[in-house]
Amino acid sequence: MVKTRSRGDLMKNKSSLIFYICMVALPLTQICIFFIAVNFNSILLAFKSYTSDGEYIFVGLDNFKTFFRELFGEKSAAMRMRLTNSLLLYAVGLIVGVPLNIIFAYLIYKKVPCAAFFNVILFLPQILSSIIMSIMFRYFMEKALPVIAELLNVTNLPSFFVDISSAFPTILIYNVWAGFGGQIIVYISTMSRIPGELVEVGKIEGMNLWQEFRYLTFPMIYSTISTYLVIATSAIFVNQASLFNFYGNEAPAYTQTFGYYLFVTVLKSDGYDAYPIAASMGLCFTAVSIPLVYFVSWLLNRYNPEVET
Repeated sequence: MVKTRSRGDLMKNKSSLIFYICMVALPLTQICIFFIAVNFNSILLAFKSYTSDGEYIFVGLDNFKTFFRELFGEKSAAMRMRLTNSLLLYAVGLIVGVPLNIIFAYLIYKKVPCAAFFNVILFLPQILSSIIMSIMFRYFMEKALPVIAELLNVTNLPSFFVDISSAFPTILIYNVWAGFGGQIIVYISTMSRIPGELVEVGKIEGMNLWQEFRYLTFPMIYSTISTYLVIATSAIFVNQASLFNFYGNEAPAYTQTFGYYLFVTVLKSDGYDAYPIAASMGLCFTAVSIPLVYFVSWLLNRYNPEVET
């Protein structure tokens, strides 16, 4: 026997469909306008050039040729420096920043002495404006640190934001420090959702603090860590390293990253002439980033530790 739907069921399904359409209409509209439309125009700009008449004309692959000439031609040294700095910024965040964030988050989660104090101090860079934090950091490095060095009879301090040997390492230190807070809060929140029964089992089995972290806590927060690493990988070529806060649009070439270079290229443009070359560079970086992100995601998913108790 074929069952027929009543009028009430049809009206209920229709109401549910209308509700669903209304709920997804706004985010879909935002995606269409602010992502698809904007990026589609950016892709078109990569194949255009701005003329003296104030119009864009299609020039094919000329912008890409210009970029590759800069990358491998006379300006290759500066471009290689930007690439090196971008990769170094990612590597330091991966090798130094992530482990430190996880360690401090775990210690705060285990409520070590002064845990609440450290939680506030480490989250401070996220509370204050990035400009304020940059000014405070620069003032400390250029004014306060020399006074401390003098008291300790330490001489010949470098000019931290000017010298080639110390400028970018100083920027790396700032980015690691400023990166605290947001990550720590996320990790602590994830750790707090670990079932108390598992922690109790670990204590019964005689786990110490390190064993609990290795066999229980780390596997439980691994998905959060892998998500952060994937997002960080996607930002390799757009991370400005807060250089604009310290140098404005005049950062020395030996401190620049590709993210900063793209930003300043457009910012210092007198008109719209820099948009096409910036768009072509962004398209090239996207072509490199997409397979890299998929590879990192695959690699992280392949190693997925299980909780051992």
